[in-house]
Amino acid sequence: MLHLVPRNVICLQVGTRKSGQSWRKCPDARRSVGDKLVNYKHGERTLRSRTAAPAEAVSTAHRSIEPIDPRTAIEGPVLVLAPHSDDETLGCGATIALIADAMPVHVAYGADGRISPAGPDGKATPDAASLVKARAEEARDAMAMLGVPAEHLHFLAFPDSRLTAEQARLETAIADLLDRLRPRTVIAPFRHDQHPDHLAMHRAAVGILRARPDVRLLQYFVYYRYPLLAERDIRRAVAPRHCVAVNATPVRALKRRALECYRSQVQLYYPWQTRPVLVPTILDEHCADTEQFVMATPDLPDPDLFSVYSLRLRFNLRYGARVVRCKKAVAQFIPGTG
Repeated sequence: MLHLVPRNVICLQVGTRKSGQSWRKCPDARRSVGDKLVNYKHGERTLRSRTAAPAEAVSTAHRSIEPIDPRTAIEGPVLVLAPHSDDETLGCGATIALIADAMPVHVAYGADGRISPAGPDGKATPDAASLVKARAEEARDAMAMLGVPAEHLHFLAFPDSRLTAEQARLETAIADLLDRLRPRTVIAPFRHDQHPDHLAMHRAAVGILRARPDVRLLQYFVYYRYPLLAERDIRRAVAPRHCVAVNATPVRALKRRALECYRSQVQLYYPWQTRPVLVPTILDEHCADTEQFVMATPDLPDPDLFSVYSLRLRFNLRYGARVVRCKKAVAQFIPGTG
């Protein structure tokens, strides 16, 4: 018999209860879905692992990442690749604030942001041009707060949510920037981010940097929540030897104020919106004590990138983004399910 309990955990009871016999309760009955199945038969318990590593081991690996001083560990000039204006602040705003007075920092925005927020039909609104202008101004305000001057911001202005279709032109535009700015470090979205535009930006960076081995690639996290993972956080699955963490505590409040500059994202921009694009819980989560980055060669295979390349992880990497999109679609019709 299958019992549903809070936080996506299951307790599976197997066996036939004899007459006059009751099931023996076990205090350790809760297990993550897909992680372990617990067989109860007349009070006896056996565990069958569904993944190669328990959640506890991944947690320990995550905590073992020691913070670095970005002013000495990161070599400038730095080019941050942001699919949309606000991604750079969400993923590495604290790091930008810490290094902006020590080295030149440039930010390149891939998409024009015309469909965030979108219209009631999910498409750009008739006044999308004014939203594009507003988001660019918000980016200037946010980056000024973090110490990046307006002349270091580069708006590539490709159609929002169409970076994959514009992959070749996107790579050409970023390659031109690299030739002109000659950065020593490029900071781009994580290779398994869940947004197509973020993945297109990552592919563009990797495609260009293969021919530039002297440029270091750092990958930042924005959409790192995978609901089907045991701890729902893809960052915890990355091998610690490929990660670095920046202590964001000294500039947490500054990062939060920079995020609040994105008024179109943190406030209700259109009358038909029922919630902002970035709700307070998301802002709180991204203004944590540390910012984690992946530091690995562009062509590092996934089995080497992750601590344990389990079947469950591979399933999440392939289908996790679809699950998230389905949850968001359901949330539009059933409040409280998002």
